[in-house]
Amino acid sequence: MISRQTFDFIIPVLILSIAPLLTLIWHNTNTQVPMSDALDFIEPSNAMFNHFKNSNFFEFLVSIINERGWRPVIFPLFILPFMIITDGSIILSTLLTHVLFTTLSAYFIYKIFRIFSNQFTSAISSLVLCLSNNIFFGGEPFPLFAEISFIPFFLATIYYLSDKKVFVCKKTTFLFSLFFCLSIMTRPIEGILHLLIPLLIVLIFNEKISFYSILRGFLYPVAATWLLFFTRIFPKLSNSIKVDSPNSETIFIYIFIILSIVLLSMTLFILYGKNKKLPNDNEEKFITSMKYSSIFIWIWFTTKFGSLYAWIYETSLGSVVSNYTRQGINPVSQIINSIETYGPAIFLSIISLSFIIYILSKYKISSITKNDKIISLILISSTIIPIILYFTTIQITYRKIAPTMTVILIFSLIKIIKNINFKFLYTPFLIILIVLQIYFIKDNVDIEINNSWDNYSKNKFSRMVLGNEFPRPVNINPNPHDVVMNFLVNNQKRYKSNVISIVFNDTAKPVEAYLLRFMCERKGLNCVVTLPKKFVFGDLSPYEKSDAFLIINVKDIPLEIDDKIAKNLYDKIKSKKTRSVIQNASNSELYSYYLHYIVSSDNLNSINIKNINCEEINNIYNVCYLSKK
Repeated sequence: MISRQTFDFIIPVLILSIAPLLTLIWHNTNTQVPMSDALDFIEPSNAMFNHFKNSNFFEFLVSIINERGWRPVIFPLFILPFMIITDGSIILSTLLTHVLFTTLSAYFIYKIFRIFSNQFTSAISSLVLCLSNNIFFGGEPFPLFAEISFIPFFLATIYYLSDKKVFVCKKTTFLFSLFFCLSIMTRPIEGILHLLIPLLIVLIFNEKISFYSILRGFLYPVAATWLLFFTRIFPKLSNSIKVDSPNSETIFIYIFIILSIVLLSMTLFILYGKNKKLPNDNEEKFITSMKYSSIFIWIWFTTKFGSLYAWIYETSLGSVVSNYTRQGINPVSQIINSIETYGPAIFLSIISLSFIIYILSKYKISSITKNDKIISLILISSTIIPIILYFTTIQITYRKIAPTMTVILIFSLIKIIKNINFKFLYTPFLIILIVLQIYFIKDNVDIEINNSWDNYSKNKFSRMVLGNEFPRPVNINPNPHDVVMNFLVNNQKRYKSNVISIVFNDTAKPVEAYLLRFMCERKGLNCVVTLPKKFVFGDLSPYEKSDAFLIINVKDIPLEIDDKIAKNLYDKIKSKKTRSVIQNASNSELYSYYLHYIVSSDNLNSINIKNINCEEINNIYNVCYLSKK
């Protein structure tokens, strides 16, 4: 006979395990290695794994701190253990990484709901949120983005921050500090934007922590940040800061000056301010939490702070977003897009149910404790800055608002499940939502042949439930990347090329250039993806070190060129559709079109190409190897 206590433990575990199980099923179906931003996390993990596999243990330990991608965050370290377990299998490592973080998200969302309701209700409420793109993929339509770890770390920080024992109990304070650090080390700016105001609210409502001690605690992160800036200015300005000279340098110096003023002011106030006294136990725990959090974050970023600044600058003010615009974008369209991306049937159902129960319980309002108010403030305040930036800046991709969408639904569900008098209404309703989600996720996975993560769902109801960016697993066989890789290896052996330039357009269809470069590296080939600063017709100097080119073209829609016009590549495109694409193309993409022009006009001698070999990838695309040897 199973005891009541055992039953109450098993049922929530079984319910919550549905989310990681469905994650496992999705990734077990998928055969496509992650690409785009995810590749920036795979490459450092792979480099660390190679040191481990080759028994270079000293280099392995150094690489844990030093091996980073363009984004110098901690996320690759979470992939590494699975790379070791699977002997370097990227597909299996991706699967296990996603299962881990889906499980963590389910656990901490459940823990938040348990503050307000019983095990069963908390479990089904958590599962409704976990069967979403936000938890499965971090709000992205691709696997293995860092957001899959940021969301559970952020939610864990919120959970421990809302605990009455934070800065009272050593264990709770430690766990808050741990997840606070991991949030910032995973997504530095998002971590600060989401967690700064909630932390301040907790401190303001904590009567046992004085303003003087709060200032002492915040002195550590300010000093750590100041030191990071200082080491890149003296004895001379670091080259990594000069990503957009002189603008990036000027902004860096201004930030340093502001930090210096703030640090000096805080130090003087602490040294000479009134009402100085020895901190009590709560204050000591807060100060210690801030001190060690600052130290660990400083240690992680100190060797790569220039890269961190360059990444943040380029994705906020620099070249990565220099061509972005808010023209034609307004708050209404952004709200609609966010709801459609999450899944309007789920989002609007929860919001509507919350409103209905609020109206029905208007004259039977549940008792509201001070702690309830603080938790509500913590949740809502974590969304304030991200929402403002989402509606006022050019950072309008859904993943920027995904944590906020999750918090809004957590807040709404709390308002629902607190009203136990309406359990008869919301319990079956939540179960129906879960059944719909499971059905459409299974429908999303049960596909015959699929060559893209794009969500081309079988029917509109799937998009209503899962959202319009819930990716579909790729299961095409053979995979175009493998076809092109085998073609490239055979031609490299044939023509003995030393440096092969991969020159593709920006669509990443059917093959992504950076992923192919990584596959080359694993095969021992020297493949490069060049990012020219400008495009000049007839000038291939950015590729002068290459003795071979790899291009991909569409078989059924050849690139038609008007040979009479030779000055401007845009004017050479006869097709209006192609011209509209070209006008927004990157410089590297323009060079891909230029190489197509050379091939189609049979003018290979102009770029010293002696041999050309082409092969069919599938029914739509060809791949061509252009060799100078």
